[in-house]
Amino acid sequence: MRFDATLKQLFQVPGKLLESLTGSRIAEVLTVEFPDVRRRVADLVVRLEDGRIAHFELQSGADSEMPWRMLEYYFLIRKTYKQAPLQFVIYVGNESNPIRSAILEKDLSFSYTVIDLRRVSAEFLLESDLLGDNLLAILCDMKENAQSVIQTVVERVKRAPEKERSDLITKLMILSELRSLEPDVLREVRRMPITVNLLESEYWRGVYEQGISEGRNQGIAVGRSEGRNEGRSEGLSEGLSEGRNHLLRRQLERRFGPLPAWAMEKLRDANAATLDDWGLRLLDSSSLEEALG
Repeated sequence: MRFDATLKQLFQVPGKLLESLTGSRIAEVLTVEFPDVRRRVADLVVRLEDGRIAHFELQSGADSEMPWRMLEYYFLIRKTYKQAPLQFVIYVGNESNPIRSAILEKDLSFSYTVIDLRRVSAEFLLESDLLGDNLLAILCDMKENAQSVIQTVVERVKRAPEKERSDLITKLMILSELRSLEPDVLREVRRMPITVNLLESEYWRGVYEQGISEGRNQGIAVGRSEGRNEGRSEGLSEGLSEGRNHLLRRQLERRFGPLPAWAMEKLRDANAATLDDWGLRLLDSSSLEEALG
């Protein structure tokens, strides 16, 4: 999942959140892949300045097997680094009580700490000088000041070096999905005096490829139902066009909300070249009328 990849990238530069959990500055990020019959890769293992080892797993959904995974990692880390680790699961999802924090059986007692980011103060992470911490603030407790937090985070991104902004915006958009904040974040992002090339962005490229894939599959299905080679070719072409249309509609809805009838009609009647042109102009536009002008 793109959530997992984005979160792991942000935590590769350990910041204020992890230091507050361990009570120590982090001195070194350690190897997270452990040799065995099955390939095991922990999300993050670090050595603290005081010499202790800390292990972090990032979780965006419920997982009934998490306690056993944590126990397995405990054993592997203990075996590799010759000391017992501090262990944390950082939960970023929206479910209630999704992760158990212990195993309690007749001859086995094992526990670790579960941190629900919804109970961590967003202001705490906004105080950090690290942009990774700032981005994570939109997953935290914003105390009904979501708009203010988003504005602050986007302002920090705007001050970042130009070559880093596109990647930061991509990460911010991915994280915003976890809290259904995409429209609010996009509203602030479009006010930034920068242009983001959609096809250079990992986030938007993924959406684009998904739309094209869906269109291609639909086109093949149409062609097969025709039962003729020319029908398959025509169906594939139609499917690719529908894939572009599907992609752009999703992008416009993320940016401007539900589309009115006139916009849906324009999308339906547009050819492939027009759809591609609108897609490239999308993030430079301040209104739906401008984007489809």
